[in-house]
Amino acid sequence: MDETRYRLRDFVDSDFTALARMWSLNDPERPITEDEVRNLFRWSDQPRFVRYRRSIVETRSDNVVASGSLWQTGIFFDPEFSMAGISVDPAHQGQGLGRRLLEDLEAAARARGLKGLRAGVRADDARSVRFFERAGFREKRRAWTSRLDLGKLTSELQPRSPERWAAEGITFTTVAEEGSDRREVRERLYRLYLDTIKDAPRMGGNTDSTFEEFVLIAFEGPGYLPEAMFLARSGESYVSFSLLYRHASDPTVLHVSFTGTLPLYRGRGLAGELKRRTIAFARNHGYRYIETDNDSENERIWSINRQLGFQQFRIWIAGEKLL
Repeated sequence: MDETRYRLRDFVDSDFTALARMWSLNDPERPITEDEVRNLFRWSDQPRFVRYRRSIVETRSDNVVASGSLWQTGIFFDPEFSMAGISVDPAHQGQGLGRRLLEDLEAAARARGLKGLRAGVRADDARSVRFFERAGFREKRRAWTSRLDLGKLTSELQPRSPERWAAEGITFTTVAEEGSDRREVRERLYRLYLDTIKDAPRMGGNTDSTFEEFVLIAFEGPGYLPEAMFLARSGESYVSFSLLYRHASDPTVLHVSFTGTLPLYRGRGLAGELKRRTIAFARNHGYRYIETDNDSENERIWSINRQLGFQQFRIWIAGEKLL
């Protein structure tokens, strides 16, 4: 990095505007709003998490042209590792800004006693993959976004009759119907989340999110849509769920954030039924696509999505670097 042309400094609040712009320029298929970026960063603002953010500005203009950060979240918290992210304005790539930020992030991680860093890059972004590999990251798994085009469904995929499920003691509802502001509802959903997220593939350990962290992620994002948060209930207990959120940057797209079923209730088709209900909801409300994330080590969920017509849309390489 040319120190006469660029300057490294701490990230400040006004940098969020530039960061959203850079993320959108580098990933035009999925533009992101400033509110969405701020919300993602809020997830790592809890006291127990590592949080370190830096920006590079162009000296003559003071414009932010690159940004990097370390963060941890309660979803896949591992106290020995941090996620690392770097974004560089396309007009300033090839100037060593990414390398300078990574050096800075690694020094901060070592100072905090971390064992290593984790990061992800688009598999079809050759420049980012080369940077990822040369920086010493090693691929551990792959993940992808899959998309269902609601205008091209060959079958109606209608939900099954309530009577069929009533015979098994199962009823279906939504967070909106249950009362999205009721603490009891949020706590019951939180307990279900903890009991099902343990099986989700991850790199590293398994540490529970706190209730406050779960509320922040599930109920306070810009795409929060309680009528699209579907639940299966047995008596008064929630036993399966699929939570959808609206993309703030593209309100025609719903994103499936979490889907899970208690082990005792698996094998009955509850996850598939919930997904059929999400599809019916999306079609009835004029959405174009449903998107969700899949992991190469979670064949069960990917199999359900594939049978419903989801197709791989964006593939990510997830990797790790030991310090």
